[in-house]
Amino acid sequence: MKKQLIQATAKAFALAHGEDDLFDATWDLYRRVAEPHSPRERAQKAASEALAVTLGYEGLKAAVEGTPTRQRGHRRIKRAPVAARYVVFSDHHLTHDGHRHDFFRSSGNLALYVALLQAYRDRGYTVIEDGDVEDLVVFDPALERAEVNARRSVSLRELRTRRLATRLAQLDRTLTCPGNQPLIRMWRELAAEGRLLRVSGNHDYDLQRPAFWKRVSAELPGLERPFDYVLLDDAARQPKIVVAHGHQFDPNTAPPLAPRYGETISECLGAWFQGPDRHWSAQLPADGPAAWGGGARPFRNNLVNTKVGTDHGWAGVFEEVFQRNIAWEYFEHGALQAILSEVATGERFFKFRHLDEERLRDALIDAFPDPTTRPILVLGHSHEPRLRARHAGTGEAFPHYVNTASAGLFQNLIWGVELNAGEPRVVSWRRDEHARIERRTWRDANDGENGWLMPDAPSPLS
Repeated sequence: MKKQLIQATAKAFALAHGEDDLFDATWDLYRRVAEPHSPRERAQKAASEALAVTLGYEGLKAAVEGTPTRQRGHRRIKRAPVAARYVVFSDHHLTHDGHRHDFFRSSGNLALYVALLQAYRDRGYTVIEDGDVEDLVVFDPALERAEVNARRSVSLRELRTRRLATRLAQLDRTLTCPGNQPLIRMWRELAAEGRLLRVSGNHDYDLQRPAFWKRVSAELPGLERPFDYVLLDDAARQPKIVVAHGHQFDPNTAPPLAPRYGETISECLGAWFQGPDRHWSAQLPADGPAAWGGGARPFRNNLVNTKVGTDHGWAGVFEEVFQRNIAWEYFEHGALQAILSEVATGERFFKFRHLDEERLRDALIDAFPDPTTRPILVLGHSHEPRLRARHAGTGEAFPHYVNTASAGLFQNLIWGVELNAGEPRVVSWRRDEHARIERRTWRDANDGENGWLMPDAPSPLS
């Protein structure tokens, strides 16, 4: 059922016409490498996921305490003073002209992003790009037809070798793409001033490898190799803010398991639906960018979990099929009608929940019991903004977790987080109906059942 639904959706998105052979090849590899086939394999995968996420939180604690582990995803640390001004953006998923998921540029977000980076530069901010900036994992199978077919029967070890060559080629196409050059030039200027920091995500962590970094540093001299954590310290060198991408706490993308699971899912299936997770079209009323960006609609601000199939209706059925918690509230209809009239027709794909924010809250409290010394964790990865998000059960706000949402997946709506002397603020940018650039700040609110991010009136950047 999952295969038929994804294939039908891909055709509805006009991503698979005449490409059934490519779809079958990527599906076969996904099934062989990443899909457990028996109750025993599923139990083993669940145990491995639980361990990987536990190790992720241990790595975070060690980094904050100044004794970082040598594990991938936790070992490269940057320390900087919190008493400065920073802006954090994440999840651009930049590709290149001709790639079927060249959404960041084709949506107009790249041009908008360059303009707002100039505004932050003029006002003395340091820019932190918090992972998944270049998308090196979701490649276009139509551009790599021979590579797709070559992968059908390789071992996981051989697959990793082939991935590096494919990703390096995709990086080169992205850096040399004419449409990306305004952003490359802006990055170059920020890097030369020492005001651009990079954090690695699960779609661009290869930039930490020497061959990849050599290519990037040739374009952006002065930029430091991407970090796993940026710690913003107070005068006593105690971290007040921790910036990380967040894939370390996602069971499919945590570094110990990502090569087998998360990366295989992204590269084999990600090409066949609406972006790395999903993108949000400004032309579809239910998708929300126009209403969110224009201040007409709040954004849900509850901490979410990743539990699957808790609903016994159609929603639970489809969550069992995909083994993912699905954000049904973003559809216009109930689960079955959403599948028939929205997913299968190509209007919009699922928004999967892949970061258990309730567990994140509990893990931060366990690791840092004293709330007066507990750092604020700023993440991306989940593509949804958060600020003092509410626990769905208790309604209690949690002030130690903030999420940047995405700079690249909401058409004409770029989300980010400003940090002024350690105070986080969720912001959004868009072009209004007169093409003027508009900035909004967002505040948390509570209606007794749900938390919400409420938009303020447009305001200039100070």
